[in-house]
Order: sequence, then structure tokens, then C-alpha cells
Amino acid sequence: MIVASLLTAACVLAQAAQSSGPSALSPDGKIVAAADDKTIQLLDPATQKVLVKMVGHTKKVNVVVFSPDGRLLASGGDDAVVAVWEAASGKQILAVRVTDPVVALAVSADGKTLTSTEKGNKSRSFDLATGKELK
Repeated sequence: MIVASLLTAACVLAQAAQSSGPSALSPDGKIVAAADDKTIQLLDPATQKVLVKMVGHTKKVNVVVFSPDGRLLASGGDDAVVAVWEAASGKQILAVRVTDPVVALAVSADGKTLTSTEKGNKSRSFDLATGKELK
């Protein structure tokens, strides 16, 4: 059953990759995040049903990444905003404005730090709970 779920998730990710935006698989393999322009959708990989829609970016989303526990989803885009969302509800819980479009995101293994990279390779790290930039 786990193998079938992972294969289904892989198929959904492949389909999402053919869309215009980035995608990510939750750590447990039960949710696929797929961005299309300014909107992010969380999908059930088995049914491809939309579970949650996240709207908040004002320009194209470039990257989505789950926290290690799968509770949070971070996104970054051409609007130079790093957003953090509750995966279960789709509620935006944090938005941090940076200088340039966000091209990459990573969450630390302990889930406490979010690092963003902007166009031009400037990287910043933030406390995931508060959004405060770490020096």
C-alpha cells in the first residue's frame, strides 16, 4: 500500500511539474503542494482532489517546501515575499518581505529555521515561528 501511495504521489508530482509552477511532496507522502502562478493547491495524491487552496502571493510563486513534520508549507515568489502557511487549513501565518524575488527555500531538519535565497544569490535565514531574521 505504501509503495502504491508513493507511486501515485510520484505521478501527481510529475503532472504538477508539467504545470507552470513548482511542486513538493509532504514528508509523509500524503500531500502534494503545487503552485500555479499566484495560487498554491494542496492535493491528495491518491485522488488528485484539491484539499486546500492558498492565496496570498501577488506575483508568480517560484518555490514551495514543506517543514519536516509536514505541518507547515513555505513559499516564495516574484513578489519578494516568503510566506508560511498551515498545511491543514491553508491559513497564512507568516509573510516576510525580502528585497528580491525568492528563488529557493529550505527548512532546517529541526523545523525551526527557514532559509531563503533571492535572485542574485542573497540568502537570509528566519526563525520559522516569528519570521525574525537571524544574524
